[in-house]
Amino acid sequence: MSIARVLVSFIALCASASSSFAKTEPSHVILRGFDPAQASALRDATTFTCDSGTRTIAITSVNDDYCDCDDGTDEPGTSACAGAGEAATTKGMYCVNRGSTPTRVPSSRVNDGVCDCCDGSDEYDTAQNGGVVCENTCTKAAKARRAELVNALSTARRGVKAKAKASRYAKDDRRTMETELQDLQGQMDKAQSALEVLRAPKEQEEALEREMREKERLLEEKRAEETKSTEEEEKEKEANTDGDARDDDGARDGARENDAAEDAAEETAEERGKRIAGQWISDESESTRVDNEDDDYDDHEDEDNVVLDDPMPAEGTKTSKFSALFARAKRALQRARLAKKDADAGAASPAFPTTHRDAFDKQQRAVEALQTQIDQVRASVNRNYGPDDVLISLRQQCYEVKIEKYVYKACPFGEAHQDSVRLGTNTDGVEISPLTGDMMLKFTNGATCWNGPNRSLSLTLKCGDREALADVEEPSRCEYSATLFTPQACDESAVAALDAELSTLDRIIAGAGRDEL
Repeated sequence: MSIARVLVSFIALCASASSSFAKTEPSHVILRGFDPAQASALRDATTFTCDSGTRTIAITSVNDDYCDCDDGTDEPGTSACAGAGEAATTKGMYCVNRGSTPTRVPSSRVNDGVCDCCDGSDEYDTAQNGGVVCENTCTKAAKARRAELVNALSTARRGVKAKAKASRYAKDDRRTMETELQDLQGQMDKAQSALEVLRAPKEQEEALEREMREKERLLEEKRAEETKSTEEEEKEKEANTDGDARDDDGARDGARENDAAEDAAEETAEERGKRIAGQWISDESESTRVDNEDDDYDDHEDEDNVVLDDPMPAEGTKTSKFSALFARAKRALQRARLAKKDADAGAASPAFPTTHRDAFDKQQRAVEALQTQIDQVRASVNRNYGPDDVLISLRQQCYEVKIEKYVYKACPFGEAHQDSVRLGTNTDGVEISPLTGDMMLKFTNGATCWNGPNRSLSLTLKCGDREALADVEEPSRCEYSATLFTPQACDESAVAALDAELSTLDRIIAGAGRDEL
């Protein structure tokens, strides 16, 4: 064979191999990580569309370990687009999991050395490079999942029965609340009518009290004027008395001095000594007598008939500045006694009438208490208890669970606590999650965290054959989440979905068994 023929044959062989590779390699790359339906549609394609139809790339750019699309859909079999659009359930690597339930794995977990797909398909590159070799655990996983489904299906069926039983009383519960509200409104009408009947007598009593207080005020003003006038008169009398007393004392002292001077000229020394001694004795006896008379007057004075203008001692009685001051003090005492007498008389006088006002105040308190009850019952009537009042039977219930060292308590239509710390209050009733369709109860405006927000709790309702609080977590600081299992969250559609999943899994397990044979 000539050299030219050999070259031609070699070129032809290379072209054939290249053609064969170009025909099979893209299919091999495209299929990894796509679900079977999408892989089938892409088998003979030459282009790939992504980013919601706004971008088209060559088919050879799919799974080439380079992220060409913003949504990451061009690299389901590699980790090149890790984090891009992984919130959607159609993103990431599709695990066929033959013999079990297919799943999706985020792109970031592809070839990371951890077996996420039960068939091990997410670690193809790791195994080829001497890394981790994933055991096919799909059959074991399928059997475990089947046990979970059987238990969940049984629970859901019991929950549906319990819910149907409780729903028969839902309408009765609402009628009971509405009837209670109507009864309270009727009581309120009667109570307000009774209050209005008492209003006029109460106002008359208040008017009478104002009139009496005005009279008292005028009387006090009159007494004050009289007291002022009396004090001024007493001051004038005291001034005159002090002047007269000084004049009398001066005259008597002068006369005594003259008499003493005349007598001194005729007296002997012995006679003069006896005279002076006798004067001392006489003056002391007279002073004692006068003072005793004053004391007797005070002790036997009639306090009910006190005389304000007590006359000064008669002319000729021994007086002094001290005596005038003593008389002034005695009159002040008399005025004090009169003031006390007036005060005692006022205290003993009848109090202002309050009979009708007391009755009015009592009735007003009863009206306010009724209004509080009405507000509470009206809030219960207007609260959202879910579709067809499905949760109305839980409105006065509370549930607890101890997790580690804390006891959590949630009253679906009241408050939630972590031990004694308030996590919030549910005021809006039931909300429906836009993502999952689950019923939720949100507790807000709880106790303030130190240097942080107010505490809150998001309670998700899940199907259960009895009420149980579980799965309390704190995904964000001072923001808690929990699950309340209850029959009221069960329905026939959930039972049907669980039953369908169980039937599908049974077929998968049966098919895997035939393949093994």
